[in-house]
Amino acid sequence: MLLRPRAARLALLASSVIALAIIAPTSALADSGGLDTTFTRVTLPANTTFTKTLKLADGSTVAVGSSGTSTKLALVAKFSPSGALDASFGTGGVVTFDVPAGTEDTLLSVEQRANGGFVVGGGGTDVALPGVYNSFISKLTATGALDTTWSATGSAVPAGFLQVDDVFTVHELANGDVEFAGVNDNGASYVVAQIDGTGSSVNVPQGIASRASADGIIATFAGSVRRPDGSFTFVGGGENPAGDREVSVTTYAENGIVNTTYTTLPSDARVVSATAASTGALFVVGAVGNRGAIWRFTAADTLDTTFGAAGRLDLAPATEPWTATSIA
Repeated sequence: MLLRPRAARLALLASSVIALAIIAPTSALADSGGLDTTFTRVTLPANTTFTKTLKLADGSTVAVGSSGTSTKLALVAKFSPSGALDASFGTGGVVTFDVPAGTEDTLLSVEQRANGGFVVGGGGTDVALPGVYNSFISKLTATGALDTTWSATGSAVPAGFLQVDDVFTVHELANGDVEFAGVNDNGASYVVAQIDGTGSSVNVPQGIASRASADGIIATFAGSVRRPDGSFTFVGGGENPAGDREVSVTTYAENGIVNTTYTTLPSDARVVSATAASTGALFVVGAVGNRGAIWRFTAADTLDTTFGAAGRLDLAPATEPWTATSIA
């Protein structure tokens, strides 16, 4: 339980979300760079903000974030392959909930469970101590109900030294425990850990690791992902001491080995989130100037220069400045 402002990081997420775009598979995206204009526009609860999307095997999409006016609620929405809300999920395709002992909740991560349900994670404000932020992890059934077979409420708050500001990546193990990756101090330190339904630590393979980079990059945390080999990767962007824009990619392997790479970006570039492909490749999205952009990195965390123009794909310009915030 930590007392610190995190408004700047969540404000970036909220202000930069302009649209949820579903794009073609990576090969088609590399060829055309276009958006799928057949995807349907829908009406969502007031003040809905999406922070993460997940493309499912059947072509449907799950998006998580928050909604609400006076109080933010955690939100999960499920879309059919055509973009319509899936009426079999939640209420008309949408689920909102408030984590016990928390308010102003925002979901930042989602993964499909082996049973067809979903595990999600995020962060929220403690009701009893305004300004104190706790992370939380919740499990939902395939129809969108909170799964109370894992914990009494369907949610768990990481306890003890594992308490972090936000959970950006979640993964359910075969025994029901959840591995997660999160941040403290507005991204000043990374956490990779494993908890059970009570929020207690089960195993901490990598422990808590400092994210301070070797070359002193002034970084803004952009997100974390779990790679196919079980490692966790954290992505940040900022300026190095020479004043150059960089993106940092830090991977924590299950054996504890840590690897960090730095890639120089245009001076007006910014990175917002990342997604791992089944091949181990890493996609980082954000913007260059006033238009969305996508970078692709190899499984070894180096920029893949075969993608787009020297590793970057600039998306179509719009009438107003925009930033790509997620990719599925």
